[in-house]
Amino acid sequence: MRKKKQIDIILLLFSLACMVFFIIKTVQYQLDRKEISQLHQQLIKEKQEDTTQTQINFSSLLDQNKDTIGWIQILDTNIDYPVVQSTNNTYYLTHSFNRSNNQAGWIFADYRNHFDILNQNNIIYGHGRLDETMFGDLKKLLQDNWFQTEEHQMIQLDTPTYHSVWKIVSLYTISPESYYITTHFSKNEFEEFSKVILKRSIIDFDEKIEKNDKLLTLSTCYPDDDTRFVVHAKLIKKENYYKK
Repeated sequence: MRKKKQIDIILLLFSLACMVFFIIKTVQYQLDRKEISQLHQQLIKEKQEDTTQTQINFSSLLDQNKDTIGWIQILDTNIDYPVVQSTNNTYYLTHSFNRSNNQAGWIFADYRNHFDILNQNNIIYGHGRLDETMFGDLKKLLQDNWFQTEEHQMIQLDTPTYHSVWKIVSLYTISPESYYITTHFSKNEFEEFSKVILKRSIIDFDEKIEKNDKLLTLSTCYPDDDTRFVVHAKLIKKENYYKK
């Protein structure tokens, strides 16, 4: 009986510890969510749109965070954020745009890429948040009728020096790997890479990738931390609109 009572006490303490942990994580999630929401609303003010163009106050964004390299937007989603870039691919997993500690992180570019000149594969990461912030809304691209709207096939990326539009050519889920986030290729390697990512796509976009094409790759966790949801798009428009 005494041994059974000890076991019951241990189980009770374990249950209480789990409950406390869950409460702490839930509270932290909500606090992070509130901070991100307020910050996002503040940053949206740096962006002005009319019927012909989008203008972003990059001078102000750079004053707030010198790591700012662009702004990404996908129509009819919550993905409408400034993009930052650090010297590694870990810092903005746990820090927001204002550099505060936040488990929501921020939308950030791979540190190996050069968005001023563009590599052949240009990568942007973001957490797949359940509250649909960061890249949490990317899952909309998996809806059956999503791509019936032509604009839904496009990703807009603005930088301080240019405006660009990218057309989605492939999307899929996959276990974590380093292959799809390769940034530099030889001629033959890029050709093989293009074939692989097109073949992986769960939707046939009937698109080709030529040897001189530039790719934009979005990577997030979905539906869980052990799976990556990947979106590849090719550059179809780039114009020097913004002045330095």
